[in-house]
Amino acid sequence: MGTEPAGPAPADGEGVNRTEVGVIVEEKVAKIFQRLLRISSVDLNRSFFDLGGHSLLVLKLLVEINHEFGTKLSPSDFAANSSVRAIAALVCGLPRMPETAGSGPGSAAISKPR
Repeated sequence: MGTEPAGPAPADGEGVNRTEVGVIVEEKVAKIFQRLLRISSVDLNRSFFDLGGHSLLVLKLLVEINHEFGTKLSPSDFAANSSVRAIAALVCGLPRMPETAGSGPGSAAISKPR
């Protein structure tokens, strides 16, 4: 009389399973974006630059992400993975999610709690 085992994690995008750990990483990366960019909401699929970031902030972002997750992401890693979702996937070792220029159906965002 136990519980049924949980099924596979829901797929997001190109068949990449988003695990609970991946969602937690996304939330932490989104909070770093929000703090550095001084914004209250982050579309998980939008580029750091589309959200108002610039090259000097990229360096601060990488320092914070590397400190938070014990990674060694470089500016060249970031160049191909500049959204919250792509960075989180990189940190978790998942395939990179495609980035979109804008929000729309299927886009996701994280906002600061009020």
